Amino acid sequence: LRDLLYVSCRNKGVPLKIIPRPVKTRWNSTILAIEVMLEIQPALDTLTRNAKNKLEALNLGESEWKVLQNLAEVLAVS
Repeated sequence: LRDLLYVSCRNKGVPLKIIPRPVKTRWNSTILAIEVMLEIQPALDTLTRNAKNKLEALNLGESEWKVLQNLAEVLAVS
């Protein structure tokens, strides 16, 4: 899966970043995961839309990406 993400990031011209796992005991881990997802969104969309990868169930729609953008704004520490 990491190799597929690498190829997808390279093809979309976004930096390869691995999405960190949110950890209950680390208050900022959720926002870090969301920020990485938003940064590599084009690559994630390509990866999850490709039927041969069998990841269609993980594909986020436009409204779900908007929710993540809104959450990132709310959770961001200024």
